[in-house]
Amino acid sequence: MEGINFVFFVVISIISLVSAFITCRIRKIHVFVKPIPLFSLSLLFLVNILIFKNLSFFNFCILGGLILGMAGDTFLLFMDKYFLHGLLAFLFGHICYIVAFLTKTPFAYMSTTIFIFIIVIILIAGTYVFILFKKITGENKKYMIPIFFYVIVISSMVICGIRIELFLGSLLPVFIIGSLLFFLSDAVLAWVTFVHAYSWGDPIVLSTYYFAQIAITYQALFLMA
Repeated sequence: MEGINFVFFVVISIISLVSAFITCRIRKIHVFVKPIPLFSLSLLFLVNILIFKNLSFFNFCILGGLILGMAGDTFLLFMDKYFLHGLLAFLFGHICYIVAFLTKTPFAYMSTTIFIFIIVIILIAGTYVFILFKKITGENKKYMIPIFFYVIVISSMVICGIRIELFLGSLLPVFIIGSLLFFLSDAVLAWVTFVHAYSWGDPIVLSTYYFAQIAITYQALFLMA
């Protein structure tokens, strides 16, 4: 099954890159293309749950995060009307991942390395929010409070991703990679949405986002197997 999953991940990675390109360049069909990668990952993960008959709380949290990601993708296709809906979908998706990561580590698990990472992440996230909020003007100021809470949640997910990988002692810390890619994707998205749009914005946002989801799903499937 691992070999089959690897093939599917390669295929989904290619689909994600094509989807990112189409979403950025061919707006007429991007509505149909953008949700495909997350639908594919959700379906792959669900099939593995059924095959391995592994109905753990961890797996359902990961599946919930993927489904909410797909919902967020759909809402953000119509950003002018449903931006907050998309934000909430991704927010609860991150919470699903946080809960999943916490279920795999002892509640009191802590180390000097984790503490250092927590300080670094708080400094980076705090600095980013401070700069971003100074740039936000006009009607967009109404989003500052939701953005603030969103940053807290995504930062917590990164910390939990680091925590679980250090506890598991993985040779390849894929949860950390996925969490950091998520943070980068959301940071760029907020900047190009509320401060200044760049031509490279959408490709960076989508590619980092898709591969964040792929990384988290891959590692979760590895733990399932």
